[in-house]
Amino acid sequence: MGQSISSPVPVFAKECTELHKKYDQCFSTWYDKEFLKGESMENPCLDQWTDYMQCVNVALIKKGIRSIDTFDKEDLPDNIGEVLKQHAASQESTSEKNA
Repeated sequence: MGQSISSPVPVFAKECTELHKKYDQCFSTWYDKEFLKGESMENPCLDQWTDYMQCVNVALIKKGIRSIDTFDKEDLPDNIGEVLKQHAASQESTSEKNA
């Protein structure tokens, strides 16, 4: 049978797990304590969502699933160039060790 609704969702990018947890915690708290009571319609967790989304988008690029030019600027971290340089350097280092 399928997964129960409370089963954890498999993580695509393990490096983003902590950001996902932070967003989930923030969203759940807001949803339960404010939104459902009609006290707030504005999600205060957008910064956490942006951090998580950018992390996943970087993972998509690193894994070759999407090209960097398919993203809008705000969908990637400001330091994307440096992040990708570090990733390329670590890939080269790994390749040299395996050669």
